[in-house]
Parts: sequence; structure tokens; C-alpha cells
Amino acid sequence: MYKILLIFIASLFSSSFSIATIVNVDQSDTYTIEQYYFMLPAEDYFNCEFNPMPDAAFRKKYIIKSNVKNGYLVASDKNDFSIEMALFKDKINGRDIIAVFSRGCNIGGQCPPRYDFWTYKNKQWLNVTKELVNLESVFTKVEQESGSIPGFQLPEFGTDIKIIACDSKKEIGYRLKWVNGKFELIKNSPTPGKIDASSIKGYKLVSENANFPKCRIKYSVKDENGNTVKLSEEVNSILNCPSLLVITPDKKSLIYQAGNSVKLYNIQNSIAQVLFSEENNGISNPLWSADGKYLAFVIVNEKKYKYKTKFIIGEYKEGKIVNLIWKDAPVEYLCGGLCKASPGIDFWYEDNETSIGYKPNVLLDNFPEDAGSLKIK
Repeated sequence: MYKILLIFIASLFSSSFSIATIVNVDQSDTYTIEQYYFMLPAEDYFNCEFNPMPDAAFRKKYIIKSNVKNGYLVASDKNDFSIEMALFKDKINGRDIIAVFSRGCNIGGQCPPRYDFWTYKNKQWLNVTKELVNLESVFTKVEQESGSIPGFQLPEFGTDIKIIACDSKKEIGYRLKWVNGKFELIKNSPTPGKIDASSIKGYKLVSENANFPKCRIKYSVKDENGNTVKLSEEVNSILNCPSLLVITPDKKSLIYQAGNSVKLYNIQNSIAQVLFSEENNGISNPLWSADGKYLAFVIVNEKKYKYKTKFIIGEYKEGKIVNLIWKDAPVEYLCGGLCKASPGIDFWYEDNETSIGYKPNVLLDNFPEDAGSLKIK
């Protein structure tokens, strides 16, 4: 396998730093991801599969996904031809970096894989792959440790490039992280201190079928022996069709929404702590860290907030939630009766839980260039 890998790598770098001149474009050096796609040098990405040289109409019919807002595009004939592109902003050098990954994992085929990073200036494409990352070293290290030939997946959201095994298409455990205008090979760390919820004894939040005008569910709280627990009048009032109701990972308290307030309720002593009160169109369930020490909400206010959503992040400590911080972020959400982002789907922990990743709301016109990830530690 290692000999095959060396031949494969040699094909990747055979045209590094090649320059292709593009004609019939304006004088700007900044374009959308679709414009970059239409201007890609045909000799590098199309001529192996297609002859004669493809025109714009020919290229357009092979686009199967285009997220111009996030700078991401996929083109494919669903056979051998495939191109994945992503746009990175190099603020240090004031330029666009266009990642173009072609025929990923098509090892041994007539048209070999290519993984290139380009910049476009003065009507010319300049391959800057070796300037940004030592891909030969990345391939060698990851292949030797995993036993699989690696491939890459460009990000539609965020800036991390996933590294996958070409045979299984599963993530290998490394990624390329965009740091200060270059890519660094980072090993994914296992999540520390993950709680086994099944081993924790305490109260349980139990759901039952119901037949209310607004919903078909109601809740009760049971102790370890299955007995129904007496709760405060306010908590009892939200057990039917709650907009937000969860039990904490230590199974000692409830988090619930009453009006515009979100509260932490200690089941044993019936004391409620107001976490925050804010006019809103909806508040997500909390996203808990694996060790149960941190939590994050997404709150929606379509009129008041800059990006319509904010993160509210806090620490769960000694039965209380402390050190709340608020962060503007354009998180994707859906509206029905309420507007909600879904934890684990629309936002999640990443980078060993030092950051929160999220799906940016692509309908907004004003979200920041670094949308998709929020540093929290």
C-alpha cells in the first residue's frame, strides 16, 4: 500500500505552482465560488474526462450543490468526474484561497485525485498548495498511523477539512485546521470525562401521551422508586406542552421556560434559580458538554438581535448555573409555533469542546466571514 501511496502522491504534486491564464473576465480578484468554478483551468480539472474543452453551459449542468453564501460547491457527473470546492479568506495576506479537490479517492483510475489550493490574481491562477500545507507529509503520517489511504472532505460550514479513509469513507481521526492563513494537521482528541448517564441514580423526567389542544404530551417527575414527585405550582403549570423542559445530567434539577424566563429548579428543595429573562421567539433545549459541566442555548429574537440568534453559554457547578455569557451568532433555526435551533443538529461542540460549531443561517445577508464556529474556552 505504501508504494501505491507514493505513486499517488507524486501525481498530486506533478503540477504544483502551475499557472493558467484566464480570459474574458473582469479586473476584480475576488469572486463567488461559482465564478471561480467557471474560471477553473480546464487542463487541470476537466480535460482528463471531457474533450473538447468544456464551455460555461457544459460546466453548469454538472453542478449538483452550490452554497454561494458559504463559499462551497460540488460538481459531478456521478461517475468518475467530481470537483469539490471551498473558499477560505486569508485575511493576513488579503486574498481568497480556493480549495479544489478533484476525483477524491479515485485511486488507480485513469484520472487520479488532485487536492489543490489556489489563489487568483491579475487574471492568473497560482497554485499555492505547498505554501499552505505539506500534503505529502500529511498523507504519509496519516496513512502510516491509520493503515488506510487518506482522502479529504471540504467544509460547507466552518473551516476544518475532514480527513477520511478512502476505503471506508469514515473519518480517520485527523483534520486540517485553518490557522493564521495556513492549514495545520490536528489530531482529533477523544472527549474527556464523558458521563455514563445510565449509571447515575436520581430523579427521572417521564413523558406520557395526552390529548391537549396544543400538543399530545405531558410530563411528570419520578423518584428512584417510581413515585411521582410533588413540584412547585409554577413547575406543575408547565408540565403540559412545555416549550422547554429537560432534566440536568446529574438528575437533580429541571431546566424549564416560564414566559420569557428560563429557570433551574432544584427538585429536592424546590428552589428555582432564574438563569435569564429575555423577550424571544423561541429558546432551544440546552446542549450539554459530555462531562455535564457546561451547557449552551440558542435564543431567537428576529427583531432585536443582529443575526436573529444568540448563544447563551454557562457552567453547571454545585447545582447552580453560573458565568453566563451571551454571544451573537447567525445560527440556523426553524419556526413553527416557536422558533428553535436543534442541539446536536444545528449546533454542537467541537475542538475538544473548546468551541461550538453551528450551521450558519444562509438566508441572512450580514453574517461574518468566520461564521460556523464560536470559540468558548
